[in-house]
Amino acid sequence: MSSRFSVVLRRGSRLACRLLSVSFALVSIVSGKAAQAIALCVNSNATLDAALSIAAASPDAVTLRFATGTYPLTGRFVDLPRPTTLLGGYNADCSARKAIVNAYETVIDMSGGALHLQQNKTSDNLVAIDGLSIVNANPFRIYAGTFGDQGTIQVSRTHIGGVPASSATLDFVAFGGGSVTLDNVLVDKMPSGMPIGTCAQIVNLVEGGTLLVNNSTIDVAPNRQLCLEGDASTHEGDASFANSIVWSSVQTAGIDSVSMATINMINSTFFSLNRNGAAGTTVAAIQTTPLWVDPFSGNYLLQGDSTAVNSGTAIFPGGLSATDILGHTRWLGSAPDRGAFESAFNDATQYSVITTADSGVGSLRDAITQANVSSNPATITFNIPGNCPRTIALASALPQILTPVIVDGTTQPGSSVNASADTFDADLCVVLKPASGTLPYGFNVPAGATVGSLTLRGVGLGGFSQPVMLLGGSNHVIAGNQFGGSVAGVPLPGASLSAISIGVNASGSLIVGGNNLADRNVIGGADFSGINVAGTVSSSTDRCQIVNNLIGVAANGNTALPNFTGINLAGSGCLVDRNRIVGNSNDAIWINGSSHHVIQRNRIGYTLGGGGFFSGAGVRVSGNGSNNTIGAPAASNVSGSFYANTIRNMLQGGVLIESGSNNAVRTNLIYDNGASNNGMDIDLGAAGPLANDAGDGDDGANHLQNFPIATALLIGAASGASVTDVAATVSASLDAPPGTYRIDAYFSPRCDNTTPAGGRPHAQAFIGTAQVTLPAPAGALKINVVLPTLSGNPLIGLAATDAAGNTSEIGTCFATGNAQLDRIFQSGFN
Repeated sequence: MSSRFSVVLRRGSRLACRLLSVSFALVSIVSGKAAQAIALCVNSNATLDAALSIAAASPDAVTLRFATGTYPLTGRFVDLPRPTTLLGGYNADCSARKAIVNAYETVIDMSGGALHLQQNKTSDNLVAIDGLSIVNANPFRIYAGTFGDQGTIQVSRTHIGGVPASSATLDFVAFGGGSVTLDNVLVDKMPSGMPIGTCAQIVNLVEGGTLLVNNSTIDVAPNRQLCLEGDASTHEGDASFANSIVWSSVQTAGIDSVSMATINMINSTFFSLNRNGAAGTTVAAIQTTPLWVDPFSGNYLLQGDSTAVNSGTAIFPGGLSATDILGHTRWLGSAPDRGAFESAFNDATQYSVITTADSGVGSLRDAITQANVSSNPATITFNIPGNCPRTIALASALPQILTPVIVDGTTQPGSSVNASADTFDADLCVVLKPASGTLPYGFNVPAGATVGSLTLRGVGLGGFSQPVMLLGGSNHVIAGNQFGGSVAGVPLPGASLSAISIGVNASGSLIVGGNNLADRNVIGGADFSGINVAGTVSSSTDRCQIVNNLIGVAANGNTALPNFTGINLAGSGCLVDRNRIVGNSNDAIWINGSSHHVIQRNRIGYTLGGGGFFSGAGVRVSGNGSNNTIGAPAASNVSGSFYANTIRNMLQGGVLIESGSNNAVRTNLIYDNGASNNGMDIDLGAAGPLANDAGDGDDGANHLQNFPIATALLIGAASGASVTDVAATVSASLDAPPGTYRIDAYFSPRCDNTTPAGGRPHAQAFIGTAQVTLPAPAGALKINVVLPTLSGNPLIGLAATDAAGNTSEIGTCFATGNAQLDRIFQSGFN
């Protein structure tokens, strides 16, 4: 009854013939030295050449910061061993990034040479590009991942153009069921040397995966297609286009599918779509010309009578970006524009706040009152004389929001949005407070406001029971604000209940934060929760999103600004992604009897400087909360920690599942929790480690899924201080009913919780994953992994997740010092 995990090269893909290394790897933690990201400044051709060479040899993640300017570059094939990010829009010495990033101001000119970026040597395969123009490449390709090893490509606010007509293709390839995201991207008249009727641009999702094209403009070569290729053997591959335009400035051209599973078109403009059997939906499609101003000279702005103007949506994964490809505010008017450019055409009525007075002409109260009786959506801007910050002291609550209203504090002269990846360095020039005492709310969309919509940006709020209440309406965006703490010496008393309270059963979007740095909120000082998603909310992760905020910590990322609970999720269907949640008095995230939440890539329990403030649990699931995802999805074949939440310094442990079922907890990095750093990483039911039971027949939290027990470790090289990246096989047993299981392997420097159920390691590093099928109970299994440095005697622990998503605790410790040399590996042939 042995089940062995292996990687299969699928022959159906065009790229299956390539010989690529297959491995599981991780950052070495055994020696106690964590990997450090390297930031390199590019401000000349010489520094660009040097930076690419360093990136090609670096043992650590690399970020290339480009000062604005043009950089001629000859053809390059850059093989990247670690995650690599290219960022445009910096000042001359790369010490600061411009607040408004315009992709056209930072140009890499390939002069007809090829540009090929390939990242496939670690388990965190990431290539990210933001704020650049890449022109005259022949061809341009990005590969991330390997067969069986997930790749991630993220391209945002980027212009790709000027590829010669002889070029074979523009190619984005994410291996291993990975993802390709294009956000605010312009592909400008991309010709192709391929025969008429074939592909011009290709996105290839080898072994399946996901393509997200948001707010992008793609001008397809004449008489060619934009081709989407999934896995030919399994027809895996999912694509979604939202707020995007796929057209041809010369001839008609469409989108063609090869072996895709689904293709969804959401509020996009395109000529035609050939699904070739792929499933999917089409919502609010426009299949008429987008009316670009002058595409032949590269001007892809929209004409005023374009149907793509003010007709987009904010409902898609990651939410709406704050700016377009030119750095313009993304949402002007009743809805965002489709494509990579936000036009200046605004169908909303404009109101300007010109005084800090609580009432009267030019006041914020007067602007909201007028907006509520207007037949058009409203945009409220600020131009208050005087120095920042300008404080509006309210004698009574503001009028409730009854219509679509955008309140944009970033328009006040002297303000700036956040540009820091780690802190909140925005200059907020509009502050809203009660004149005395406490008021019930700052902004309130009541339950009866069926057409009410609030977008709030660039405002500091303090002294309210609930500064923002979203109880009705739809399409709400709360981004770039500060709740609690102080702004330029002006104190912002925390909320006596929740800073942001969401109680609407959303028909539209509910977005707190967002993908862009400018979207981040600082949320602290609330007596109940920083963000409260009430039990009345029944949403989905493309609509309800809490992304990229600082929750419980001040703007500097290090000083505690505690809420009682960071995020309370009593409603269902929200995405909680890339937030720093630390300093709260109780739990960081409380899944409070709710379901279908996705908790990924959050930094929980530790500050920017690495310290922490002991509090409750990292993630608590109670009240029979079920069908939640914490880290990688239950069925994901991810072999890296791309989806991982990092959870440290929590007094009551990492992930506590007190009750409920089908809660997947996979690939997270959880360690140094508990009063003595010995807290449980994944804890089911009662506090402390549980013992397995024969046949796994008991029940409780996550059905008390039994954990695998490692029994042997075969390595492909002798153990020693200089041995790294060692091929190995972990043998284990799992006493569980027949079925399919995902087995995740973790590395730990220590073994704790020795009673009552044996010592447990910690999830301090993720090694790899395997899918195994047990034909009968108590099956044996084997997992192929690649171990990091084997100095000392580090430990391995395993966790199992069944097909329904029930994850076990991490199993008992197995010391790598007990490894045996596998003679099969000694020949050098595996």
